[in-house]
Amino acid sequence: NLRVNAASSSAEGEAVRVEQAHHVWVDHCELFDATGEGALDIVNGSDRITVSWTKVHFTPDTPDLEHRFGGRIGDHNQDEVLAQAQDTGRLNVTLHHMWWADVRQRAPRVRFGQVHVFDSYYSVGTLVQDYAVWASTESSVRLENNYFQQVANPHELKTPEAQLEAIGNIYDDATGLKQATGTSFTPPYAYALDPGIGVPQQVMLGAGPR
Repeated sequence: NLRVNAASSSAEGEAVRVEQAHHVWVDHCELFDATGEGALDIVNGSDRITVSWTKVHFTPDTPDLEHRFGGRIGDHNQDEVLAQAQDTGRLNVTLHHMWWADVRQRAPRVRFGQVHVFDSYYSVGTLVQDYAVWASTESSVRLENNYFQQVANPHELKTPEAQLEAIGNIYDDATGLKQATGTSFTPPYAYALDPGIGVPQQVMLGAGPR
């Protein structure tokens, strides 16, 4: 139930940064106007993280309209050997009922982690957008029942060994790449999926501080 304006954030320009932490739950928050690598960063060996019912977006008051980055799971600026040692077997992250709005890219960008994204809404405004989800170095991403509305490049594979499985997603006037390998991982927990067709209304009504 936090509303975090990251325009003047001292946490590397991010709204929420999870670093070297485990068993963290971020719920019903609004994260906006970040100037760093993402409004939401989960990095440096963090593990067993859930982010739910949270809106990530950028307003006209953001300090940098070009730098509208949603979030990273895994740090791509870190030394590769160190990142592999810290992150391999960790970065198990669940994102559900998220609202990614007016995000240029990184919703999220993933390295090394096993990331499950379901029942989330992707919407864009009039500003340039590059891509939504990006699976990179040794990552495994499972996308289920998400709604991509007018999104450019809903999901991409950055490296050949990355895995991305797309199941039951809706692409409403979405264009460009929808890359997938058809395999990912099986989440080690029980969960109930909401129908993808109702995700926009459900998320817009329910995401953010209550």
